[in-house]
Amino acid sequence: MTRRARLRISFAMAGVVILNLFQSAVAQLAYETNNGAITITGYSGSGPNVTIPPTFNGYPVTTIGNAAFGGNRSVTRVTIPNSITNIGAFAFAASGLVGISIPGSVIGIGYDAFVSCDNLANISVTATNPAYSSSNGVLFDKAMDSLIQYPIALTNNSYTVPAGVGTISDDAFYGAPALASVVLPRSVASIGNDAFAYCVALNAVYFAGNAPGVGSYAFYETGFGGGIIAYYLPGTTGWTQFSSAIGSSLAASNFWYQANPQIISSGPNFGVQKGQFGFLISWATNATLIVDACTSVSNPIWLPISTNSVAATNGTAAFADAQWSIFPTRFYRIRTASSPFEYSTSLGAITITGYTGASASVSIPATINGYPITGIGNTAFANDANLKSVTIPGSVTNIGDFAFEGSGLTSVNIPASVISLGQSVFALCNSLTNISVDINNPAYSGSSGVLFDKAGSTLVQYPAGLTGSSYTIPNGVRKIGDRAFYGTSSLSSITIPGTVTAIGDNEFTYCIALTTVYFGGNAPSVGSFAFYETGFGGGVTVNYLPGTAGWPAFIADLGQSLAGSLFWYLPSPQIMSHAPSFGVHNNQFGFTISWATNATVIVESCTNLANPVWLPISTNTLTSMVGTASFNDPQFSVYLRRYYRLR
Repeated sequence: MTRRARLRISFAMAGVVILNLFQSAVAQLAYETNNGAITITGYSGSGPNVTIPPTFNGYPVTTIGNAAFGGNRSVTRVTIPNSITNIGAFAFAASGLVGISIPGSVIGIGYDAFVSCDNLANISVTATNPAYSSSNGVLFDKAMDSLIQYPIALTNNSYTVPAGVGTISDDAFYGAPALASVVLPRSVASIGNDAFAYCVALNAVYFAGNAPGVGSYAFYETGFGGGIIAYYLPGTTGWTQFSSAIGSSLAASNFWYQANPQIISSGPNFGVQKGQFGFLISWATNATLIVDACTSVSNPIWLPISTNSVAATNGTAAFADAQWSIFPTRFYRIRTASSPFEYSTSLGAITITGYTGASASVSIPATINGYPITGIGNTAFANDANLKSVTIPGSVTNIGDFAFEGSGLTSVNIPASVISLGQSVFALCNSLTNISVDINNPAYSGSSGVLFDKAGSTLVQYPAGLTGSSYTIPNGVRKIGDRAFYGTSSLSSITIPGTVTAIGDNEFTYCIALTTVYFGGNAPSVGSFAFYETGFGGGVTVNYLPGTAGWPAFIADLGQSLAGSLFWYLPSPQIMSHAPSFGVHNNQFGFTISWATNATVIVESCTNLANPVWLPISTNTLTSMVGTASFNDPQFSVYLRRYYRLR
């Protein structure tokens, strides 16, 4: 029977004979009287706040019956008196509850009493209650052995079930929309029917112990229909049966390497065997671990007694101590060698946050402690002048703001895995001469040592150590990112194509030798301090094509960073292919011709580029004031197609 079918049946059961009605200004409560006690069976008021009285007509109100408030979306809060001892099955299921407080008198809560309450964010239990408890809004039995109900309006995208919980009850997390990951302690031995069904965002479940028993449809419709990935510790057991039990709800299963090596204290490897005390160590494949021992934990003297290599196939190493019986007491610990990398761990992934080593050539590993390294954090290697080269593994997907700024890097290769680069990652690397990008990278590309986005529409970083005195930005680039050329000392001139429409903040700041900038199109927008301290403090000379637009505003934005502005005459005349002069006006096709002042330019046309016959149709003299001439063709509509050239 499906979860939804069970709910429909339970609400049908609520159609009992209503014997009496409480009438008050606050609520209309239907009830039954049995053996001198009252059971609430329904509610016909409009809510939203309902207060159940402790007595009526001298009888104590002891029970909230099955489905009494079930499906009632108007009810948002119910005050339960200390006379109530039992809450029936589906009592508040699919209601509008936003929070509920369970008094110390309640010793029985029926099946799915709070299931599918889409707005329920908190279940609290009075501390003196002998049967139930709550933690962070979640309902448990008193001993916290069973997790009964997770309020599905909680906005957490991850949740760690408390250690000691042995059972996840039926429907406990049913329909929680925000949950993306759950961590289950090794104490969990059973997951009930539909326990995580319709947790649509749930795609990662971390198991710290052996595989628990699992009920039907426990992970139904998780992972946006793709199921969950089950992460489990190397050396734990039962995963073949578990995977089979959840079937199509399993997207994949992977080893889960915790931050530190674990002693597996269950199964056949733990304890005394053949006169030796032993256990199984679970951790990262291929890791090397040292087992230390001491005889007193109050004044410990730890001595290394074993070095163990974790097997690549199953992530475990077997340890056995043949000397254990010599000592009256013997304690063990596991440790690893120290790492030069500072890092943080979150949801099974590591971000490098710093480097304390002295090597000029750094190779970042793909894993630390078995966790994949997926990020290089903000300023992780910033200002490390000793750093000359770095190898970034294929596990890294993100590099943070200023990660290598001001470092001694001379070259760097960005692997295909990196899909996000922060602000000014390689700025002020004065020795950096080459940024290369794996050809399979989906987000970035490199050309002549310069870093671009994949489409080549944004220039991300020009290596400050390049020694060329001039650079031509490739045609097609639309934006020059913030600080892309910041502090490049060798550049004296740069050519910016007509496709560029935006120049970022601090773009050419402290490019001290930069004196000349050539623009191939209209004036782009320009960010703050874009040309600050250029031209040895005198600013830049802006060279622009006759007939292009926007220069008064651009020059005003540059302010004191402008040394001067001049026409820039290209070797050949140019057709300005932008508005307003380009296109059809007054039934004539026209455009602006840009070139040298007082020059004479002839416009020719043809009707077939495969076998062209070019004929002169206009002679134009470019004005001495602006270096342009306007051309219009009143005959263009006579032809099916017409092509133009200048000479």
